[in-house]
Amino acid sequence: SIKQLASSTLRATLGTKELTQIFTEKDAISTEILTTLDTATESWGIKYELDREPLQSCKNKIMKIFKTDIF
Repeated sequence: SIKQLASSTLRATLGTKELTQIFTEKDAISTEILTTLDTATESWGIKYELDREPLQSCKNKIMKIFKTDIF
């Protein structure tokens, strides 16, 4: 259920943003996601931490696709 909660939170948060916002407001988005997850899982005794390496890798892949497909 933790994976489902994390996936749902990620989709719900990113689904309200434009692509450019996702790249430029990543710290605010990360904080929003972590706050939501921490609030939901506090009673379970679970604390989330952010690993930024996958975020950079994901950003690079998306930018490569974006440049290839549009330009």
